[in-house]
Amino acid sequence: MKRISLILLGLSLSSFLFGQSELLTLSVGGGLHSLKHEPKFPDKNELGECFGDGKLSAGATFSVRYHHFFKDRHWGIGTGADVSYYTATSLLDGVENTTIFDKYNNENYENSFEFVGWEERQRSLTLEIPLGVYFRTDFTEKLGFVVGLGPKFIMPLRSRFEIKEGSYEITGYYPADNVTFEHLEHHGFYDNSPRFKDGISTKPVFAAYVEAGLNIKFTEKVYGYVGAYFNYGITDMAKAHDAIGNVIRDDFKGGYQGLLNSTAVDQANYMAAGVKIGVTLPFGKKVEEPIDSTLLEEPKPLTALVEPADSSAVLDSSAAAVIEIDPDDYRRAISALGDINNTVHFKLGSAKLLKSKVLSEGIQQVAEFMHKYPNVKLEVDGHTCILGTESINNNLGIARANSLIAPLIKAGAPRENIVTTSKSYHEPVASNVAETGRELNRRAVLKFIISDKIGKK
Repeated sequence: MKRISLILLGLSLSSFLFGQSELLTLSVGGGLHSLKHEPKFPDKNELGECFGDGKLSAGATFSVRYHHFFKDRHWGIGTGADVSYYTATSLLDGVENTTIFDKYNNENYENSFEFVGWEERQRSLTLEIPLGVYFRTDFTEKLGFVVGLGPKFIMPLRSRFEIKEGSYEITGYYPADNVTFEHLEHHGFYDNSPRFKDGISTKPVFAAYVEAGLNIKFTEKVYGYVGAYFNYGITDMAKAHDAIGNVIRDDFKGGYQGLLNSTAVDQANYMAAGVKIGVTLPFGKKVEEPIDSTLLEEPKPLTALVEPADSSAVLDSSAAAVIEIDPDDYRRAISALGDINNTVHFKLGSAKLLKSKVLSEGIQQVAEFMHKYPNVKLEVDGHTCILGTESINNNLGIARANSLIAPLIKAGAPRENIVTTSKSYHEPVASNVAETGRELNRRAVLKFIISDKIGKK
């Protein structure tokens, strides 16, 4: 088992050294962290019932997660290391009866162990190595989601128990004489209220885990992280199971290692469920969003179009009157146009649209307007920030403009009434000095254009 531990730890560390990760997450968390068990006894008490209760308790964890995502940027693998703290409490109230042969009197007697208000607390500090499959997606440019699952290897670092409350009494009943012996310590019949702590013998185990979280973008280099996690040990963490009666008979001297190592517990499992907070850092080689080569086409000339005097090229009310546009349709179209222009922004080097409800509804409204009034044409201008060469930004601008064509056509807009242009970085709406300004400049702008045939019968 030690050899397996070293191999898994080595694989985990090698991923940090040689992998091309995308996300590195550091977090702290807490919640239910317990050594799940149910105390009972192999011999039932006089009522034919087992007795005992294992209370689940709280704990904490510190986690490091390394994620490497493949070319599609959605699926990947993850590993890391957790240092976790588990707790539990065992409660006993009842009597355990066993039959013992008295070799001096040459007869059997009933030996009884009565537990009164017995409370024993367990603690375990572990090192854990997860190896999982992960999926990620971006809800918006500022908010992403990551979920993963897989096996986890748990190595106990230090495990202890402590007797906090309660007492026990040992008595003997000799049925041949109908006599009960108690408070005879030299014969092994006595009561005691021990208070001490000692180590628990534990072993490495395998567990299954699942975790999910949100990455919230603060800056290009730092993201906030909020997540939840669950893991459950598949194998038994208790290393030995000794008869509890035998170790109690020795008055807890030289062998008692707690209830988890006794026959009072069949199996103990590491179990954790809680929430985490932390930071996520871009790490390793960044994978740029590929630009669809079909989008890198030359801008279509506007010679067949007559722009209004207003350089903004937005359809004004007088033009609307000329082509007899319904005022309500006009207001809805202009509102939708504004929603789209305020929504469509792109990541650095990317021409991929970030989907949103506002964008989808705006495109649907504009497409319906253009379908109803085929004399209205649409110009889509792609803009970039100042980073990169003129040639790259020209192509990127037209790619961003063309990224809107497919959803517009799908929604019903006539393809022949849509033209695209690239403004590159020449028409910024904010300063390119700071990243916040560059983010605003990476955009696409839609403008209605009036055809030279409008108003002619």
